[in-house]
Amino acid sequence: MNMHTNITAADRTLLPRGLIARRRAPRARWKFQIGAMVEFGELLAVVAERSLSALGHQIFTLHILGEAHGRPTRVVRAEYISNVPTLKVVGIYTPLVDHVEDPPIRPSQAL
Repeated sequence: MNMHTNITAADRTLLPRGLIARRRAPRARWKFQIGAMVEFGELLAVVAERSLSALGHQIFTLHILGEAHGRPTRVVRAEYISNVPTLKVVGIYTPLVDHVEDPPIRPSQAL
């Protein structure tokens, strides 16, 4: 006659290593990529870091562009940020392109 019993946590060490189920961390499907432009309220920001909380919430570290009201870095849950429309992004970067200077030419590079 065969007897079947449930293996408790204390009995796990008695099993061969190949029969013990491995615990794997769940892979997150991130709402935003690092470097993505996002909108937090009325503020435009860039995602600098991302992490998961113990409850599984996605947490993003944002660098605020423009006026940051004394706090250039914010840590925010994903529910409170959204994608930025392309027109807002173009308005920010257009003035920056006008001020780009060419690097100086060395005498060895001249024709």
